[in-house]
Order: sequence, then structure tokens, then C-alpha cells
Amino acid sequence: MEPMMVSTTALEMSPQSVRQARNFFRSSADRLGVSAEVREAGSLAVSEIVTKAVRYGAGPIELRTMLERLSIRVEVSDRGAAMPVATSAELDMTGGRGLGIIDAVAQAWGCDRHRDGGGKTVWFTLPRSASI
Repeated sequence: MEPMMVSTTALEMSPQSVRQARNFFRSSADRLGVSAEVREAGSLAVSEIVTKAVRYGAGPIELRTMLERLSIRVEVSDRGAAMPVATSAELDMTGGRGLGIIDAVAQAWGCDRHRDGGGKTVWFTLPRSASI
């Protein structure tokens, strides 16, 4: 099924891109009419994925939001070859919880390699208005 509305932005390989990505997602979510609860959960998930792209990926980074009939789909693409790996974070660890957070707030999520072998896209879906 074709998405009803798509918004895309390019991000630099910089820690400042995380804030830019969050703001872009919130603005897109507001335009798409998703609930405040979904917007905040999505902002958290976007922060986690973009942080991983900045730390472990390769530029450029692209963030895309797509309104579908019952959900909003978010994709973060970069040119890095390393696929994300979920870890079991220990309580005293300062990192390693990103994919667990995404798993907790998203309806579904995954990672697809680009067909040309030059990178990957990490994606997740959220309901448009249902409680998370």
C-alpha cells in the first residue's frame, strides 16, 4: 500500500542531528495528526535510531516519516554496513538500551540492507492514535 504522506530530511553525522531529527519527527507527527502520546513515543525511538546512525553508521543519514492508513512508519537510512544488534543491557551500563526502547514503544520494527549493498534502513511503525 502506498503511503498517504511522506516527509524526508537529510541529517549530518553529528550529535546535533539527534535533536534535529526529534524536532523533524514531532513536526511531521503534528502535521499527520497523530496523538501526543504517539508523538512522544516516536520522538524517543527516533532519538535512539539516529544516535546509533551517528555513532556506528556512515553518512549521509536520511529520516523519513510516512503516514499509512492505520499507522505512521519512520525510517532512518545510512550508508554503514553494520546492522543493529540488540543487547541485554545491565543496570549499570550507560548504553545498550536503544533497540529495547524501540521494541517497547513500536508496533513493529526492523532493519533492511540496501539492495546496492551500500547501507541499511532501520524502521519502526507506531499507531496513528491508539494508546501505546
